[in-house]
Amino acid sequence: MADGLLRPEQVAQKLGMSLSWVYGHKHEIGFIQFGSAVRFDQEEVEEYAQQCRRGPQHKEDRVWDSQFHNGKTEARGSCAPQSTVAVLSELFARKEKQDSMR
Repeated sequence: MADGLLRPEQVAQKLGMSLSWVYGHKHEIGFIQFGSAVRFDQEEVEEYAQQCRRGPQHKEDRVWDSQFHNGKTEARGSCAPQSTVAVLSELFARKEKQDSMR
């Protein structure tokens, strides 16, 4: 396991982010703390990077993500379902129709 542990500086370099960013996001990435020493499991860092990956999306299929959405919070059931552009457009259209009837 020691081979798979990374120091915050190594995580920052691996992700191309600043050291302060790594410390600020350590709860999202997942970390191990030995006293005051913080270490990151290499597999969890790579998994976090994959979760952050975004590919091309068609306009109708876009999903509105918040920074709160990630696999760990969704597994605990604390995330609201994500909405697509099409669903949001339909909700706004219904709201406008209701408002115009008043």
